[in-house]
Amino acid sequence: NATEFVNSFRAINMQGYSVTIPHKQDIIPAMDDLDDIVRQVGALNTVANHEGRLFGTNTDVPGALGALEEAMEEYPEIAINTCKTFSLRMRKLQEKLG
Repeated sequence: NATEFVNSFRAINMQGYSVTIPHKQDIIPAMDDLDDIVRQVGALNTVANHEGRLFGTNTDVPGALGALEEAMEEYPEIAINTCKTFSLRMRKLQEKLG
């Protein structure tokens, strides 16, 4: 149970931890606060304890967007031609996230 897991770490005042599949969605209700990316994509992979309040964030999305941007800068014809649909979706997500 994700809530029991989170509460056990809260009890020992764990400062933070990573969350892996398949728990990235199940753990969300146990958080005190979420960043905008988690709210939009519905998954988190990092939990930080800020004075007893647990904050869920997602570092996967910014990492994926950064890698895609680098690929498009270095190899625009490959990134755009082979992944046109994916690239367009990622751009829309990036615009949405600001």
